Amino acid sequence: MMQLLKRRRVAWTITLIVVLSASMLGASLSLGGLRADADASFVNGVSKEEPGVQFDLNWLLELSASLTTLAGRYVAEDDTELAAVKEARSRLETAASPKTKYDAADRLVSKSTALIYTLGRMKLEARDERYSQTIKADIESRWLILGRNPYNEKASEFNDVLKKFPASMLGKLVSVKPLELFAP
Repeated sequence: MMQLLKRRRVAWTITLIVVLSASMLGASLSLGGLRADADASFVNGVSKEEPGVQFDLNWLLELSASLTTLAGRYVAEDDTELAAVKEARSRLETAASPKTKYDAADRLVSKSTALIYTLGRMKLEARDERYSQTIKADIESRWLILGRNPYNEKASEFNDVLKKFPASMLGKLVSVKPLELFAP
C-alpha cells in the first residue's frame, strides 16, 4: 500500500478524490441547511412578530369554516356558493406546496367573498350581518398580510444563491433544488 502511495499519479488521484468528496459533502450540508432554513420559514416564520405563511393560511381556514357555519343558517345545504367555499377550503387543507397553497388560498378568498356578497343581499339577523362583515374584513386582512409575508423574500434569496457559482454547479450535483414561491 505504501508503495502505491509513493507513485505520484496515484497520490494525485487520491488527493483529487478526497477534495471532490469533501466539496460535495460541504455543498450538500451548506446548501441543504440554507434551503431547510428558508423552507422552514413557510411554517415557522422569521420571528414571533412575523409568523409563517401557514399561520395565516390556518386563519383563512378558520374564517371560512365560520363563514360556512353562518351561511348554513340562511342558504340551502346544496347551495352552489356554499359548496364552492367548502370545496376551496378542502383544496387548501390538502395543498402541499407553496404554489398550490397560494392557488387554493386565492380560490378560497374569491369564493368566500362571493358567498359574503350573497349573504349581504339577504335579510340577516343584526348580529349575523355584523359577523359576516367581520369575517369579510378578516379574510381581506389575512390576504393582505399573506402578500407581505417574508417567506417569498427568503426563498428568493436562497434561489439567487443557488444560481451563483459555485452553488449553481454543486447544487445540481448534490440535488439541491430551488424553493417554490408562495405566488401565482
